[in-house]
Amino acid sequence: VSGCQGKGEPTLSGTGRVSGCQGKGEPTLSGTGRVSGCQGKGEPTLSGTGRVSGCQGKGEPTLSGTGRVSGCQGKGEPTLSGTGLVSGCQGKGEPTLSGTGRVSGCQGKGEPTLSGTGRVSGCQGKGEPTLSGTGRVSGCQGKGEPTLTGTGRVSGCQGKGEPTLTGKGRVSGCQGKGEPTLSGTGLVSGCQGKGEPTLSGTGRVSGCQGKGEPTLSGTGRVSGCQGKGEPTLSGTGRVSGCQGKREPTLSGTGRVSGCQGKGEPTLTGTGRVPGCQGKGEPTLIGTGRVSGCQGKGEPTLSGTGRVSGCQGKGEPTLSGTGRVSGCQGKGEPTLSGTGRVSGCQGKGEPTLIGTGRVSGCQGKGEPTLSGTGRVSGCQGKGELTLSRTGRVSGCQGKGESTLSGTGRVSGCQGKGEPTLIGTGRVSGCQGKGEPTLSGIGRVSGFQGKGEQHSVGQVLC
Repeated sequence: VSGCQGKGEPTLSGTGRVSGCQGKGEPTLSGTGRVSGCQGKGEPTLSGTGRVSGCQGKGEPTLSGTGRVSGCQGKGEPTLSGTGLVSGCQGKGEPTLSGTGRVSGCQGKGEPTLSGTGRVSGCQGKGEPTLSGTGRVSGCQGKGEPTLTGTGRVSGCQGKGEPTLTGKGRVSGCQGKGEPTLSGTGLVSGCQGKGEPTLSGTGRVSGCQGKGEPTLSGTGRVSGCQGKGEPTLSGTGRVSGCQGKREPTLSGTGRVSGCQGKGEPTLTGTGRVPGCQGKGEPTLIGTGRVSGCQGKGEPTLSGTGRVSGCQGKGEPTLSGTGRVSGCQGKGEPTLSGTGRVSGCQGKGEPTLIGTGRVSGCQGKGEPTLSGTGRVSGCQGKGELTLSRTGRVSGCQGKGESTLSGTGRVSGCQGKGEPTLIGTGRVSGCQGKGEPTLSGIGRVSGFQGKGEQHSVGQVLC
């Protein structure tokens, strides 16, 4: 023991050396290592063959393995239980190392822990970077807790972010409360705010801002996320960015380019979702494309078709090879065939199951098309459906114009429900009338509460 000033009581129980101690520090050495110095009330303890270089303030660096603790400032308590190295700790951080890796430093209340053969380079604030594999955690700021259980790397974490890495990939950084996790061989470059980008495949998550939680479970890539969005990728595709509270997910080989607001664009096929704004959740299960979503719309695509955009609370879905061009309001245009849904406004839910087309929907109308025909538009609460090869041109009010044959229903206003079972035509309906056609004739128009029926080839 070379010297001690103040009330410090350096004790040495092994064959090592304690070079000096200042203040009330009590450096103890029970192995063959060395304690170089201690300032303030720090109590560096060494129970292995390693070394504790110094401790400042109330820090208590402890070393129980064959590694090294280079220094500790403030109330930090760097501990080393393996053969690795803890270079320093500042503030109340408690970097612990239980493997053969290294913890270079910790600032504030961060507690970087290393249980594998990797490395934790630094931690700032209350971050707790942990490493249980052979990878590396370079730094953490704030309350972030970057963990690494594989052979990958976590470069940094800022704020309350908790980047975790369980594979061979890399997490480059995390800011705010983001928790980027990586369980595969991919790369998570950064996360800001409360975002939690996770990567379980060989892909990449480049960044996350705000409360976004981009997750990647395949071989694809998630480039960034802003706000509370949670872009997830489980295939070989890509999610380029997400803003607001949206959660773009990609489970196929496609791409999600961006999401804004609370939209949650998801892609499970080989298609692409370029962007989503508001609370929309564009999903793609096939090889098609979802271009964007605004508001609370949730455009979904499960086939090879396309959903170009959704505004408001509309949820355009596409399960076939067709296309949904856009949706506004709370409309939910769905397409399960090879047709097209061009747009929907309000709460309408145009659905297409065949090869036909739904051009638009306004208000609360729900135009559905299950055949090869076409539904051009619907306004109000009307629900026009088409199950054959005919056409429904439009519906206004609460009318529910349905077409199950090869004929045509041109329009319906009010609460009328014109239905067509044969090959004829219903041109229009006003009020609460319910014109029905069961033959091949024609019903030209209907007013009031009367019920006109055409059974044969005559015109009523």
